[in-house]
Amino acid sequence: PRFAERGVKLIGLSCDSVADHHEWSRDVLAARGLDGQELDFPLIADEDRSIATRLGMLDPLERDSAGIPMPARALFLICPARRLRFAVIYPASMGRSFSEVLRAVDAVLLLEQHNVLTPAGWTPGARVLLPEAVPASSEALFADVHVQPLPSSRRCLCWAACPGRRFSSL
Repeated sequence: PRFAERGVKLIGLSCDSVADHHEWSRDVLAARGLDGQELDFPLIADEDRSIATRLGMLDPLERDSAGIPMPARALFLICPARRLRFAVIYPASMGRSFSEVLRAVDAVLLLEQHNVLTPAGWTPGARVLLPEAVPASSEALFADVHVQPLPSSRRCLCWAACPGRRFSSL
């Protein structure tokens, strides 16, 4: 539901068979104490690794027992205009943080809806940065604006309260 309320649709890609997906899905749900047989998003079976290869998802450092490169744990956020908005690739041996993925989705939505930037470590509701290209006259559109003085006099650290967010699709 946290992805759906943001207008995000999930699709999984795995180099395992459809039968393995069904078994894995049941295991994931059981491990989380949930009923059901299937996850609430589709999984694509890419047994020949053709899709993973085209997307640059194979990890040359991690290999299976047959010596074949393992697929990395990749995440691509693609908007309806089919533009890549965010991508991260983890080693095959490393798990992902869905709270970090949601944070990235929220940051992209804020940029789309309000033309603001999110600093490193930003969390929803925290202060944001106004793009340097935003004229000082537009600062009135934002609450609690503070321009951090810099020796260069550049306005690249212009902080503002986080605008109200509304979830809609990318």
